[in-house]
Amino acid sequence: MLYALPFFLPVEEAFLPRPSLEEAPFALTVEEVSLLRGCVIMDKLRMPLIFHRCGWFLVVLFLGSLSFPLALPAEVPISPIWSIQFSPDGKHLAVGTYQWIQLWDLKAKAVIKDFEPHAGAVRCLEFSADGKTLFAGGGLPSQEGEVRIWNVETAELIDTLSPHGDTIEAIAVSDDDSKLLTASMDAAGVVISLSDREVTETLTQHVGRILAIDYRADGKYFATGSEDKSVKVWNPQTYEVLVSFDLNDDTVYTVSFSPEENIVVSGSADNAIRSWRIIESRRESGELRTEGALNRVYNGHQGPIYSVDCGTWNNQVIFVSGSADALVIVWNLRSGNQEYNFNQSTDEVYAVDLSPDGQFVAAGGRDGIARIWSLADGSLIAELKQ
Repeated sequence: MLYALPFFLPVEEAFLPRPSLEEAPFALTVEEVSLLRGCVIMDKLRMPLIFHRCGWFLVVLFLGSLSFPLALPAEVPISPIWSIQFSPDGKHLAVGTYQWIQLWDLKAKAVIKDFEPHAGAVRCLEFSADGKTLFAGGGLPSQEGEVRIWNVETAELIDTLSPHGDTIEAIAVSDDDSKLLTASMDAAGVVISLSDREVTETLTQHVGRILAIDYRADGKYFATGSEDKSVKVWNPQTYEVLVSFDLNDDTVYTVSFSPEENIVVSGSADNAIRSWRIIESRRESGELRTEGALNRVYNGHQGPIYSVDCGTWNNQVIFVSGSADALVIVWNLRSGNQEYNFNQSTDEVYAVDLSPDGQFVAAGGRDGIARIWSLADGSLIAELKQ
């Protein structure tokens, strides 16, 4: 007898490039393998099945009571890592995956809390300045962009906000924890007041999907990066675009402000990292004028740059980058030299973060493993597996 039980499993649309079915027609996605694993007992199927992709869906047909062996990989990551963030005190690491967040105690190298569920991939994470609140952005492609706000101590959900009609790719929290900025695939950003969690402003000056957003540490500016190949620097009081940097050759995936200089760093799909200098001057009338210029181009990656993060280390301004070429590189911002080149990741790197004290680098990506390196000697000190 044939039992036709269709499972409509959404294969999440992601803006980051993925192999097409034509390139790998028999390759299973992580979600498909997870579904198959749920039907396996002692390496045999409970019921044999046929599965077929239909658009963005996987249709699964279970057949009678026959049984046959099924060979699956011994270890399959539950999900790629889409986002990663050190806590402000540097003792914990939040890791965003598909529909949930794991909070790791870095001393014990153990998961101490799970934050779930989320509507889809957790694409971005931010702690509040005091580390008591965790903001997570994501959503469902072409349907809804959501921000979930969590109590870190209790792992309780505080609120869910849905300000967008497509996934939220990046978020940023102001230095005084009063505002939350979002960047979305619906080509808009919003400003949310955290006192009442209401949208107070919508940012529509980009002409493509907004994929990156970051505050300067003192809150004087924030910057956005977009599919329209531009990096824009904004006044956070008037929401006026002060400078637009348009010399990228492709989509801008990530932006990060330098902590000590008037510089913002961006990474894009053209395999290059650029730093941009914001220049302030006074007109004869006394009016403040803000301009900008390209500061430096950093070449070293052989794939799109998905994530950058700036910080300080040994009294130097540095930044770390993660790329589709599976490399994590630590750069000296001023000289452009590579301080470290980490190659332990086995697939595309989607997220990187520097610890608050500048002593460690964390990265995660498609292989589903969060890795941490020490900048004291460049050693890999942890591999955190789901």
